[in-house]
Amino acid sequence: MKRKKLFTLVLMLAFLLGAVGQSACASIYHAIDNDALESSGYWNVNYNNYYSYITGNSLWNGDARFRKSNGHQTYEYRHNSITLGHHPTAEIRAYLNHNDFSDPYAEYQIKTNYVESARIGYINQDRAAAGWNIAKDRNGNSKIVINQPGTTIAYGVRVLSSGWGSDYGTGADAVSVKYWKEGEVVS
Repeated sequence: MKRKKLFTLVLMLAFLLGAVGQSACASIYHAIDNDALESSGYWNVNYNNYYSYITGNSLWNGDARFRKSNGHQTYEYRHNSITLGHHPTAEIRAYLNHNDFSDPYAEYQIKTNYVESARIGYINQDRAAAGWNIAKDRNGNSKIVINQPGTTIAYGVRVLSSGWGSDYGTGADAVSVKYWKEGEVVS
């Protein structure tokens, strides 16, 4: 009888460890420059050329996009579509390192298969440290669940200028995005 209980205990432990190991799936990560080469599998969308091309030694790969924040205009970083399921999680980082990047409320979104993009968070570009910065929601959270009905398909990242006026500038240099599918362990 003791052998049967021990065998059952070992079997249950093996099952639980296997289930934990399966739920810790790898996340999906993309790093996209502002002027990605098509051969990289990434591309950019600059509607009506609202964002101007700038260069500088402090910028990722020596260049970026920039616009005055006097209107709500987007710059997009695209990747091939990824089906993420219901209620996936995402985190966006932006590379910021230029004196003209001063938008106090630049918004970062995930472009999805729905009309509305999924807002992930904001970065105060004026106070951002030089280098990689994480977009956070109003509560300071950076890993945001995308609450859209049905299956979410992600296409990339959007940066949206705040529209706070021409005294501020919105920078669009490199971004990185990390996705976790529904049910994956977010770390």
